[in-house]
Amino acid sequence: MAIHCVNGSSPSQSVLAKETDADPKGSYVYLIERSLNKYIAGKPYKFYIIKDVNLINQSVQSFHNGLPVIYRLKTKNLPGYGAHDTTHYVVGTGYFVAWDETGTIRNDVWYNDPNDYRAGCLGEHIISFSTLENAVRKAGDGFFIPGK
Repeated sequence: MAIHCVNGSSPSQSVLAKETDADPKGSYVYLIERSLNKYIAGKPYKFYIIKDVNLINQSVQSFHNGLPVIYRLKTKNLPGYGAHDTTHYVVGTGYFVAWDETGTIRNDVWYNDPNDYRAGCLGEHIISFSTLENAVRKAGDGFFIPGK
């Protein structure tokens, strides 16, 4: 999904699964970074740990550079998951900051969820950056993969 968004190519799921050593428990973040950089010129991706950098700032910079962000997160509180809480990857594609009708600043992120096994998960969703950041933190080390 991220590779296609950047350069229009779409390596098959089986090829990407092999490259990222995917199994039923998931894939290693560093292998996802390596695979992204294999298909996208300039090797623009680098994984970070949320405790070391600001997720929002890194994400916004990546979006401004035309690069989607891969987030490793826990699914509880995401659209379609209800109380189901598992570690999962989604692709952030953009953001917006605006004031809502009450004068509160909204700082939201768009993401695409590849999960087509659970009703209401597949496709584009919008959540607050704070919800996203909490979900990433809850997934253990808090890994995410924006453009450098």
